[in-house]
Amino acid sequence: MLSGQIPSSLGNLVQLTSLDLSVNRLTGEIPSSIGNLVQLIDIDLGNLVQPIGSLKQLKLLNLSNNMLSGLLPPFLANLTNLEALDLSQNQLLGEIPQELTQLTPLAVFNVSYNRLTGPIPQSRQFATFENNSYKGNSGLCGTPLSRKCGDLKASSPSYPTSEED
Repeated sequence: MLSGQIPSSLGNLVQLTSLDLSVNRLTGEIPSSIGNLVQLIDIDLGNLVQPIGSLKQLKLLNLSNNMLSGLLPPFLANLTNLEALDLSQNQLLGEIPQELTQLTPLAVFNVSYNRLTGPIPQSRQFATFENNSYKGNSGLCGTPLSRKCGDLKASSPSYPTSEED
């Protein structure tokens, strides 16, 4: 188990393709030099989150179980090679940005157990994601969910906090 701060020299590993910093006791900010890891394909930051929109080669982004809050980050649409995005088990709010439909390589998408609301974006890519991708977001509506978007006004959403619902 690692503890302390992430050294900025990590950004010197420019050929690095996979980085897993989860399940450690790291503190502080992620150094900006991590943006130099342009060959990075897979990253798991555990409970450390900073904008990573400059990592254009990134294929897998797992930020699940991090207590993230706020809106879905707009930089996600810049990760044009992303094949898997897991933002499940957080406290994310608002709508799923329509811009995410531009992530055509995306094969795995999981935003379950957040506090998302509004219509699920409609695109060829999003049509491939099943109900489980959206489970636990009672404010979401539209295909593939059975809840039509007009039905949302009739009831106020409740927000489960775990997979046990």
